Parts: sequence; C-alpha cells; structure tokens
Amino acid sequence: MMRCKSLVALVVLTLALTSCGGGGGSGSSSVGTLEFSLDGIPDLGNTGHFQAWIKYGEDIASLGKFRVVGSGFNAEVKSPLTSVTFGTLGSFTFEVVAGAPPSQADAVFITFEHDDDRDSLPTRTIVLVAPIDPTITDADNRVVANLTVNGDGIGAEDRLPDFSSASGSFSIYTPTDDLGFGDEANESLGLWFVDQADPRTSLLDLPALPRGWTYQGWIAAGGDVPVSLGRFQDSKDVDDDYATYPGRGELINGPISPGQDFVSSVIFPGIMPQDLTEEPATIQITVEPFPDNALAPFLQLTVLSTPILDGSVDPNTGVSALTPALELQISRFPSATARVSPGLLTLSNIILDDLDAASANMDGEVDPNVTSGTYEMWATINGLDESIARFLVLGSGPPAILVREDFKATFGNLTSSIFDPSNTSGFPDVVNATRIFITIEPEGLSSSDGKPSPSRIISGSVNPGTPGVFNLTVTNAIADFRGSRGSYFLTTPTDNLTDQVGFMQNDAFGCWFPVLDLPELPAGWIYEGFITADSGDYRLSTGKFRSPQGPDQNRYTSQTRGPDDRGFFFPGEDFVTPQDTLEILFDGAGGLLGSTVFITVEPDPDNDANPFFIQPLTGFVPPPRIGRPTAPVQMGNTTSLLPSGTLRILREIIPTNQ
Repeated sequence: MMRCKSLVALVVLTLALTSCGGGGGSGSSSVGTLEFSLDGIPDLGNTGHFQAWIKYGEDIASLGKFRVVGSGFNAEVKSPLTSVTFGTLGSFTFEVVAGAPPSQADAVFITFEHDDDRDSLPTRTIVLVAPIDPTITDADNRVVANLTVNGDGIGAEDRLPDFSSASGSFSIYTPTDDLGFGDEANESLGLWFVDQADPRTSLLDLPALPRGWTYQGWIAAGGDVPVSLGRFQDSKDVDDDYATYPGRGELINGPISPGQDFVSSVIFPGIMPQDLTEEPATIQITVEPFPDNALAPFLQLTVLSTPILDGSVDPNTGVSALTPALELQISRFPSATARVSPGLLTLSNIILDDLDAASANMDGEVDPNVTSGTYEMWATINGLDESIARFLVLGSGPPAILVREDFKATFGNLTSSIFDPSNTSGFPDVVNATRIFITIEPEGLSSSDGKPSPSRIISGSVNPGTPGVFNLTVTNAIADFRGSRGSYFLTTPTDNLTDQVGFMQNDAFGCWFPVLDLPELPAGWIYEGFITADSGDYRLSTGKFRSPQGPDQNRYTSQTRGPDDRGFFFPGEDFVTPQDTLEILFDGAGGLLGSTVFITVEPDPDNDANPFFIQPLTGFVPPPRIGRPTAPVQMGNTTSLLPSGTLRILREIIPTNQ
C-alpha cells in the first residue's frame, strides 16, 4: 500500500487561499461556495471546536472554524471567535477565496481543534473527510462529496480507520487483588528487558517505527537456530506473544516489556537449551518487515546485540545479577547513493543483503515455504511514487550482483549498478524526482500492484547542494536509531505467581476487555473505555490505550485498583479502592451491574474527562436481578451512528484562461 505524506508536512497556503464564512455570498475574490450538511457532529461546549479545510495537492487552506450550538439538523453553526453564524448543521456554507476553483481540489476535511488553537495548521485529529470528484454531481449539476470518518483524499495514516468490522468483549472481575507471589527457582529460564527490581520499567529505548516494520527480539545459543523473544512495536510495552507463547508459565502475566520464558513442559530439543546460561548465546534486536513469515532474523537491520555474559545469574540465589548493555549495530545498515540524469539512474556504494540469505537459518538453508521478498526502487515525481525496477541481490559482499526480478537484465553489482530504459520495464522521468527510495515487496511479479509497500528500507531526498544526488539511508526511511540503547534481565515473572484463593466478593467492581478487535488509529487519536451508571449520572474511565492487545495507560497509576498493581495485559479497570465510593456512585453493592460499557475514540491530546462522540463499540452489563455474567459479554458495533455529512459546491468561478 502506498505510504502517503502526513498532513503535518503539507504546505499551508496563507496568501493564495484564505477563508471567510457565511451566506454563500459572491465576494470579488471568491472562487466558490461550499455547502455542508453534517450529521452526528455534537455541541462540544467549551471543550473544543471544529475547522474545515480544503486540499489541493500538497497545499491546504482553512475554510473556517466553527462551533455547533444545540443538537439536530437545526443546531446553529457559529464562529468560535466572532458572532458570525454560518447556518445550521443541516446546511451551512463557506467561501473559497482566491486560488483554484473548489472542483479542482483533491479533498475537503474537518478537524477537531482545541479552543486555544491559534495556528494555521490542521491537527492530526481528522473527524470527517471526502475526496472531490468533479464527475460526481447532483440533479442540479453541482459537485457532491460524501464526508465520512475514513474517506479518501488524504493519506490513510492521517484519517480514522474503518470501524465497520470492529468487535470486542468485556468481563467483570478483579484480577489485581487475586494474585500472590511464589517460587523463584527458575530465574535462568527466561529473558526480559526489565530490571527485576522494577518490572514496570522496560530497559529498551527504541524509536517508533512506521507502518511496514516491527521490532523482534532473538536469542541464538551456540550454532542453533535463533529463537524469537517476540515481536513488538513499542519497546516500553509487551510483545505480541506475551499471552500465547507456549514456553511460558501457567499465568500469562509478565512485566510490561518484551521478553520470554522457557519454563513450561514444552521442550525445544536441539533448538533452545533449558538454561540460557549453559552455553554461549547472543541476544539481538532486529527490525523486521511487517507482515513477515520468515522464521529467521532480518539480520541486515540488527539494531542491538550482545552476548549473554558469564555471571548473569547469581549461583547462590538463582536470580539475575547483571543488566548488560546491548551494543548498537547500525554501522552495517543498508545504504546507497543514487545519481540521476535524463534517462539514467546510477546506484553506487550499495549495502543490501540477499533476501533469501537473510531469511535462511544458521546453516544457510532456505525454507521453500517462506517468501523472502524482493526489492523495488521508486522515484517520487510530482507527488506520485513511480516504480523504477524490481530487483534481487544475489550473493554477498562486493561480488554480489543486482538483477531484475525476472532475470531478464543485470543492473550491475554492489559497487555500481545502472538503471535506464533499456533494462527496466518503463523508466520514469527520474531527473525530476524529489525522492528515491527502496522497498521490500512480496516476491513474484504477479504481486506487484503498482504501489510501494510501507516497508521502505532506505530512502533519500534530493541533495540541495548537489542536484541529482540522493543519499539513501535507513534513517530517512524507517527511523533514526543512533540514540538507541537497551539492556536485558533474566527473570521468569510468569511462574513467580501461585494460584491463591481470591477475594471474589469484589468481582462486580472491575471491568476488563480481554478480546478487542479494533483497527490501528492514526496520530491524533487514542482509544478510551468508559462505564456509565444505569442512571446516566456518572461516567468512569477504564483507561486510554493505543493497542487493544496491550494494557492501558493507567495500568500503574490508577487510584482505584487493588494491592497488586499489575492487572492483566489488556485494557480494563478495577474499582475496589475505595469500594464504598463506587457503591454510592453506582447506587448499591451491585457495582457495575446494570451499567453501560463503551469504547470511544478520543482526540490526542485530550483535556476533557468526558467521552468523545466517536463511539464504535457499546455493551450493556446485565442488571443485578440477572446476576454477574460468568463469561465475556459481546459488545455491539455502533459505527452506523458515527458522524457523516454531505458537501455540495454551490457556486464556483472558472478562470477564463482554462
């Protein structure tokens, strides 16, 4: 899928396009009138307002700020700054002043803005968006566009995702006060990137990755095949197999950090020693393409690595005694220099690995069922990404060569390779390129969809001091790893807990979401869970979260949980401290029974404690007369109630020279 530019990088037109509102009048500099009809946009009071924007290519301009006063289609749409009224929610207008006619725009979108907003940039909190297609008109031949929360016209990474298939469930119980501590005899059988004295703090410090990439930890003992320690996006959060890895203990709870235990009856003969300190082993953190079906590490993007040191475990206590630092390994990261001239691109000083070799095991064997992928080089020209060639690297070191994926042409070697119309299948006008980049694509020509995958491995913009020269690096494509650091600690948190009889009398005072299926949100948004009392008078937050498969943000800071502050590794909350307060709020000892549970999408940052109006999932807790549910209760998808709207171009002026 094409990786589009984020809105924060767009150039805002402050002179060529300005905005005014109201009335649909025809001022001398106006080039068009836009009529909006919106549904589901509420009165926010003093907690924020909305702003409409129009987008031409990479240029955007404000159409106007507005606030909704009242409810329904007859609610007034007013300026938050002046006394101007633009109309009603069912019909209000903005003028496009100067610039191109609005039918030539790419998109119109509406953002949520805080009331202290004073800049001329849109926030990343995009509520509604619609592409402008001049061929779509109504009976009066006016251009019409339908605004939705996930409409086209801007980058997919900037708009809200499609919630139509979202689902989830919740359970009622209080895990934080049902757990106790037990045996610590197997400390050398697991590895976690935390300090045992403070398992709430990860010792990994890694930058955020864009779409198309994920981190993965590895341990390689002796000459054995490396074993995964888990994939993860956030080095301060759990990895993706924290609850599913078969080698862990009976309880899935571990520290909030990537890591692994090898303590269960599952045995790894010839692959993983039972004791990680019995023979030399190496710890690695790699950046992996995502999705990725290779079982071996993507070694050309090894960020951190270190051997497990002698003395890592205290022989007297069996507890980890060292926190060795992982060493930075980015000096061999992929890179290249691209030079362009009319009809020619030269790639030199190339550091790229053979992808088949990168996916092989320690003995060099390639699994025929694993698709390792192919490279593809792209040029960004006039804002569009155009393919130059798909190619393979065959071999390693200076003798390695670059060949076309169909083997019909050889481009050269790692020292120098030439791409031109004679050896590519359609050569773009690279001399006008603003960026050259290389992606990892699914293997096979039939897999090409004409768009770059999000797995960009190296990228570079045109060098201002040397026109036609592009320095392609991982830093420009993925992230800057130069400040990355990390440590590991050997511990087995999953079998340090023993089953004890819990305090079941509190089970009606907690709500947890063990199964949530929600799409990833773009920057500017975050999920939050809420409980509303049966009377509707009280609303309690269960916590904000980005990943529905990880803990929420108040996991360690909640003031209402029990004495064991760890809880489960998914969003949820206990309301057991002080319990009498909850009984008063929710009218009796039934706790949350009879309440409404829902998931919202909140602006980020968010200074309002109340739930936002975008609410994709809602569920109902049975009332006390029915009793506490003993199994997860399915939540209903309420995306049909999400905001929407219609835009019509009522009037526009087409320049006479067109």
